[in-house]
Amino acid sequence: MKNILVIGSLNMDLVINTDRIPVPGETLHGSGFSHFPGGKGANQASACARAGGNVKMLGKVGNDAYGDILLKNLSQDGVNISGVEREDISTGVAVITVCKGENTIILDKGANGMVDKDYIDRHIDAIDWADYVIMQYEIPMETIVYIAQLAKSKGKAIVIDPAPMLDAPRELYEMADIILPNETETAHLIGETLEPEDAVKKMHQLGAKNVIMTLGKKGSLFYDGEKIINQPAYKVKAIDSTGAGDCFTGSLVAHLATEKTMEEALEFATKASAIAVGRRGAQPSFPWKSEVEKWKKGKK
Repeated sequence: MKNILVIGSLNMDLVINTDRIPVPGETLHGSGFSHFPGGKGANQASACARAGGNVKMLGKVGNDAYGDILLKNLSQDGVNISGVEREDISTGVAVITVCKGENTIILDKGANGMVDKDYIDRHIDAIDWADYVIMQYEIPMETIVYIAQLAKSKGKAIVIDPAPMLDAPRELYEMADIILPNETETAHLIGETLEPEDAVKKMHQLGAKNVIMTLGKKGSLFYDGEKIINQPAYKVKAIDSTGAGDCFTGSLVAHLATEKTMEEALEFATKASAIAVGRRGAQPSFPWKSEVEKWKKGKK
């Protein structure tokens, strides 16, 4: 089994349900307020570990109760957190409104904003250890590019989840072995909205070896410059989509790390995310490998 290093954010998700999104100046009653371990980096690390991956996490949390909870949760999932550092600043927070199974999110980066080049240099051994390096856009962009340059020079497979949507130098995409944008992110990156097959082909022209465009309820589309794989989604009742994309990414890489084919990895990741959207929260919703292997359409 190959080793997986996730470098990215650790957030506490503060979640409330509502029947509709308020307009400016309006106050609505919500329900079911909860807090869940989250952050795109931590989510993907958790999903990787639950899917059977050998995972280390790099990132930062604050010296507060939220940081304690996040680290405990990752450790319980089987993620190596020895490289996660703490700062005298608040842990990152995501304020999430869930409406009819879909979510809107506001982020406060907190300690995630302090993941800098010096921190990465202190943990260069983790990059040496890794076979796959997964990153997202909830830590500083200059750090992400620096990590990619280091990882590329060491022959590591680089996986980029370009979310939340930000502008990044083309160099980053040219270094990516796998990039996983959703429809909105793809349109932003290529500068126009196209039909999915045309969009992944144009996305591939930015330089990434493999493009996986996630399509929500329509599944995902893979393109490597030669073949297209259309992976349909499973029809399930969505309760909370928070973290579903992270579940997909983490589960996919964990499966690839066991020398599975891309077709097999896409199928596994699609099942895992289908299970996740039927549960509340991000990391708590992610299935374990045994659950995914036993899961049949409409059954868990």
